[in-house]
Amino acid sequence: MRRSVRRTVGWLVGVVVVLALLVAVDRAAAWVVAGRVADGLEDDGATDVGVHVGGFPFLTQLARGELEDVTGTAGTAAVAATGDAPAPVTLDDLRFAAQDLGTRDPWRAGHVTASAVLPASSLTTLVSDATGADLQVATADGALEVTTSTFGLDVVVSVAPRVDDGHLAVGVSSVRVGPLEVSPDQLPDALAGLVTDRLDGLRVPLDLPDGVRLERVAVRDDGVRVVLSGEDVALGELAAS
Repeated sequence: MRRSVRRTVGWLVGVVVVLALLVAVDRAAAWVVAGRVADGLEDDGATDVGVHVGGFPFLTQLARGELEDVTGTAGTAAVAATGDAPAPVTLDDLRFAAQDLGTRDPWRAGHVTASAVLPASSLTTLVSDATGADLQVATADGALEVTTSTFGLDVVVSVAPRVDDGHLAVGVSSVRVGPLEVSPDQLPDALAGLVTDRLDGLRVPLDLPDGVRLERVAVRDDGVRVVLSGEDVALGELAAS
C-alpha cells in the first residue's frame, strides 16, 4: 500500500515537473519572438520598444504562423507628412494591440489598434508647412493654440482638432490679438486669409500607412493623442509610416 502511494506521488510530481518545463519552454519561446518583434520595430525607427506576446499555449500559435494577441509600446515612432513637409515627424508614447500577427518580418497583423501623441513640435512643423506661414502650435486649456505675430503683437488662434473622413482636421474657435479677442474680419487681410482660408478646416497632412484610419483625437497637455485602427497592417509601417 505504501509503495503504491509512493509511486502515485512520484508520478504526480513527475507530471507537475514536466508541465512546468513545458510552460517554461512555451513562455521562453514567446519571450524570444517578442524580442524579435521589438528589434524589428526599432530597426524601422521606433525607440524604447516593449512587446508582449499573449495567449497560451504560444507554441501552437507559432506552429500556425499567426499570433493571437500582441501588445506593445514605444517611446517614439515616426510619421510621414503628405506634400512637401519635412518628414518624418515624431509621435510619442505609441501603444498598440495587434491580433492575428504574422510570425515573420514585416510582422503583418490582421487587425491593429494604436494610439500615440502627436506633440506640439510635430504639429508646428505640419501646420506651418500646410499653411505656408511661420507658426507655433501649443496646447492650452484643452485646445490647440496657433500663434503668429503682426505689428509686434501676438495673434493667437484657438483651434479644435477633429476627425474629418479619417483625417486630422482643425476648426477655428477664437482669435486673440494681444489681450483682445477679435473676429477674423477685424484682422488685416493677410491674417484674415490665414485664419479663414488656411487654418479653418485645415487637414493636417499625416501620411498614414495603407489600411490605417484615424478614429479619434483628443487634446492633451503634451499634444494631440490620436487613436488609429487598421486591417492587414505591417507593424513596421505603423512605427515608421
